[in-house]
Amino acid sequence: MKKVLSLIILILISSNNVSAGRTFEAIQGDISSLDDPSLTEYILIDFFATWCVPCQISMPELVEVYDILDSKVSMLSISMDTMEDKSDILDFIDEFNSTWIFGWDSTGELNQSYNVFYYPTTVILDKDRTVIKEWTGITTADTILKELDKYVSLDGRFSRNPQIFVLTGMGIFFVLIIIQIVKIRKNNIARI
Repeated sequence: MKKVLSLIILILISSNNVSAGRTFEAIQGDISSLDDPSLTEYILIDFFATWCVPCQISMPELVEVYDILDSKVSMLSISMDTMEDKSDILDFIDEFNSTWIFGWDSTGELNQSYNVFYYPTTVILDKDRTVIKEWTGITTADTILKELDKYVSLDGRFSRNPQIFVLTGMGIFFVLIIIQIVKIRKNNIARI
């Protein structure tokens, strides 16, 4: 009898938790669920980590995407960082002057719900919050906006030469690697 009662309670709890795997802790903005009624039909989500160099390279592209979207598509960046406080995420937001919704998936449930294994991963969700497009790694603003234009009219305000980004992105990537190498060497010299 106890087993049956426990099973019934578990089923009731599970059925009431419709939004499991769709919530996150709000860091910038008041939204903490993908089921929030103020979100648009389509949502663009950037899964990132503050320590991730490709995520850092992608941020200027996302700033450009956000500036063009003009509230036609809700945009969220969800941090996958594991930490006790949010100061690293807040510093990351400030560094790139990002003004869209930011959240923190401290439990990893949202990450797991959308099968995110690499950072950055960018997805477009439809009204049912199902992934309709996914990119892994550095993605240009032009690529994201062309895909979004299939679902909402962006009036073609996003055309540019993506080759410029590839060269610039690779240059930034190598500069960031060199900076990390210099930091490591300085730390090693300081220890001697």
